[in-house]
Amino acid sequence: MSPASNFVAHFEARFPNRDLWRPGCAYSAEGEKLAPFVFEEPPGDRIGVFSILATNPNTVQLCLIRADVCCRRDGPRMLAALCAEADRLAVSMKLQAVPADDRPDPIPEDKLVAFYRKFGFVELGGMVHKPYMIRAPTPPRSQG
Repeated sequence: MSPASNFVAHFEARFPNRDLWRPGCAYSAEGEKLAPFVFEEPPGDRIGVFSILATNPNTVQLCLIRADVCCRRDGPRMLAALCAEADRLAVSMKLQAVPADDRPDPIPEDKLVAFYRKFGFVELGGMVHKPYMIRAPTPPRSQG
């Protein structure tokens, strides 16, 4: 299996529940509907949902990440877990920074881009619409 496939398999095993009825499910760039994983931490305590897709052997697309409750820092917890696994497997992650449009007070796009930058994502140039971003894996620090 490729590193990206292993990444997806890791989260399939860790979070076997899917939110099949969630309105506004995520879609891949090719239009494939993806049932979000239910992120539970600790197990049984749902904090949000996310959708991922292996797009090539070394890259996954993060199609959706959304905390169930605003302002509890659950979004950063979920993203940190995804980034840690991406680093462990040397997988790049890409996403499109799109604010949720069904929240009463959506995060402005510039703040969303700044949020992803804190996790190592950088903008891909030449995009006309919403910013596409990518994050290269961070190599492990040497002990010494």
